[in-house]
Amino acid sequence: WLVRCMIVTKSVHPCILLFAEIGSIHCGFWAYAYVSQDIVKVAGDAMKRNLTQLGPLVLPLSEQIKVVYGLVLSRLYHQRVTYVPSFKTAFDFFCIHAGGRAVLDGIEKNLRLSPEDLQPSRAVLHAKGNTSSSSIWYELDHIERNMPIRRGHQILQLAFGSGFKCNSAVWTRLR
Repeated sequence: WLVRCMIVTKSVHPCILLFAEIGSIHCGFWAYAYVSQDIVKVAGDAMKRNLTQLGPLVLPLSEQIKVVYGLVLSRLYHQRVTYVPSFKTAFDFFCIHAGGRAVLDGIEKNLRLSPEDLQPSRAVLHAKGNTSSSSIWYELDHIERNMPIRRGHQILQLAFGSGFKCNSAVWTRLR
């Protein structure tokens, strides 16, 4: 499965800006990015939209029933009761965009993942730093080399990009 989600609003546009300058003859071309403090909130919103679209495709029926039950309760009692499904029931491994420690901590907390679930992301962040969206491929390599992945296991890749985009892909081990 592959799910793409893009958010286009006035508050999202200035979250990640790319700048380019031409320096002196010795310095050459400079390119750098500006990342605003709203990035964590915007990334959370994009991830929520993405996983809301992905959930019905991959979550087991038991988790989907809990989500519907939570929605019915919130409508009946006019209270904000939201059930966050356990994606650990659908996936064996996670490759989360290693954009920084705070990003990984927030995803770990909000999706109720264990430190072991995010170990590939943290290992890649420690070894290679923030390598943008390519970090999910380094994480997939880390899982293949260091973890007991067997036939039928599923891996969730979740990456963020400017604009603001959130992409997810689900991989299944066939042999």
